Amino acid sequence: MFVAKFLEIELASQGKTKTEALKNLKESLDLYLEDEPKKISFPSIN
Repeated sequence: MFVAKFLEIELASQGKTKTEALKNLKESLDLYLEDEPKKISFPSIN
């Protein structure tokens, strides 16, 4: 089990692999930002 977390905001996700955890975190971020009126920039995840 892998956990991925944004340090800038209270947002985390998990997955069976590192790739899945990062994919799930991006999906969580997309949902989080739907209600966010201002643009937030985050560093690239590699």
